[in-house]
Amino acid sequence: MALAAKLDSMPEAEEPQVKPVAGKSRMIILGVIVAVVLLEVLLLYFMLPGPQKIEQDVRSLQNEQLKDDVKIKPDFQPDLTDALTPVEQIEFPLEDPFMCEVNSEDSSTTVSLRARFVFKYNKADEKEFTKRYTAEKNNIRYEILRILRNSSLRDINDPTCTVIRNKILKRVNEVLREPLVKSVIYTEFIPTMQ
Repeated sequence: MALAAKLDSMPEAEEPQVKPVAGKSRMIILGVIVAVVLLEVLLLYFMLPGPQKIEQDVRSLQNEQLKDDVKIKPDFQPDLTDALTPVEQIEFPLEDPFMCEVNSEDSSTTVSLRARFVFKYNKADEKEFTKRYTAEKNNIRYEILRILRNSSLRDINDPTCTVIRNKILKRVNEVLREPLVKSVIYTEFIPTMQ
């Protein structure tokens, strides 16, 4: 019993207590974590190739594939005779002159316009052009008049009429549903102020 009494009288062993980490220690740990993350980001930034390097690598891979895919005989000589031969073109003058009035943007000035145009197309397309032009003749006249009426005075006063000719070329080929007309030339272009 004496032993039991002695054991009871002994203070119980205290469990070791973990002291909470002080604010300074927390800041140090947080600083180390942030430093490690920044170091990883910087390493990735400098180790990864830039977009120019990636693009260059992709192009070199594509070139290698093309070399493997296309086998050209060493004695291959392309036939350039067709490319060097000029294409014969035909001029097609539109019959009647185009006459219309064009108002300035502020409607203070009116210009009477008289114009004649010539279409140029390839001789190889002669049958197709004739067929399509005959079918769309009235629509083509209407579109040219619409372009002339909606032109600005600056476009009309341009000695080369580049803007107007390009608009006519584009719209005529749209009406023909095929790019048969290769260029538009004006043989008469007379604006008269009223």
